[in-house]
Amino acid sequence: KTYTKLSVVAIHSTFGNHTITKQDILDIFTSKKAPFPIYLDQHHKWFDFFNCEGTPHWILLTQNAEVFRSFYGSQENSQNRLYYAIEELLTDN
Repeated sequence: KTYTKLSVVAIHSTFGNHTITKQDILDIFTSKKAPFPIYLDQHHKWFDFFNCEGTPHWILLTQNAEVFRSFYGSQENSQNRLYYAIEELLTDN
């Protein structure tokens, strides 16, 4: 299957009374800017919809809004998994 566009989004879900701000998340990045959209999921609606394993959760969507890859963003090697998934998509085209 050929894809011309890939979207990367992160979902950060909250459970119970714990809340997090966008600034809390941006503080994780050395540039203080997010390289992709981050959605604050206050009532874990999207967490449940995508059957996420943890939070933050990274989702790679094709141009047709199909999930290409999805994984827990704080797992060991998650950044490498993101790069490999993007590379796989690009080399398949």
